[in-house]
Amino acid sequence: MDPKTHTRKPADAFEDQGSGTKDEQFRLAIEAAPTGMLIVDSNGQIALVNSQIEKLFGYERAALVGQPVEMLVPERFRSQHPQYRAHFLARPAFRPMGAGRDLYGLHKNGSEIPIEIGLNPLRTAQGDFVLSSVVDITERKRAEREREELLGQLRALNAELEQRVQLRTEVLSATLREREVLLQEVHHRVKNVSVRSIALLTRARFSAVQASSAGTDRVRGVGSPLAWRPRLSSRRERV
Repeated sequence: MDPKTHTRKPADAFEDQGSGTKDEQFRLAIEAAPTGMLIVDSNGQIALVNSQIEKLFGYERAALVGQPVEMLVPERFRSQHPQYRAHFLARPAFRPMGAGRDLYGLHKNGSEIPIEIGLNPLRTAQGDFVLSSVVDITERKRAEREREELLGQLRALNAELEQRVQLRTEVLSATLREREVLLQEVHHRVKNVSVRSIALLTRARFSAVQASSAGTDRVRGVGSPLAWRPRLSSRRERV
């Protein structure tokens, strides 16, 4: 057996196939994919990447192929990643990675990239592999943040508007209560003035009637013949 063939690494399985073979066609299809495509062997070594992976993580493919895939995982998640790989290989099936969790890749410059990963098991003559599709969702996350900020601003404006409406309603209610109290007070005062006015008019009319009656009695007393009799008698006595 050729020693070179015996020591062949699984990571080399997709890199040295002749032109026109199925593996070559597969490799070309991976290269033409519009998203990042990454193939990892059962030991976690990178076997194949396309140009989108190079753009996404900032590495040339020569620096990636044959390296552990954990080099693309942020350090804070790196220790747990082998367990996730082993769990997937124990039950291989097409599925998204990290469902319900935020995933991040590690760029060459040390920055973290929000990503989505789809996992697909591959069984070949060279062994078992995992085909991963990697999508940069930085713009989507940015749009989600902007949306949340706008929603937060709208909620704040709505709360402020509700507060202003409530305050205005309270002011109007207080104004209406004050107006009602004022109207009641004015009504009460007008009522008292009316009662007093009626009483004064009644007294004035009564006084006028009394004065008229008294004047009539005096006039009657002066014009009576009986009122002159004592005076005539006294004149006669003097004569």
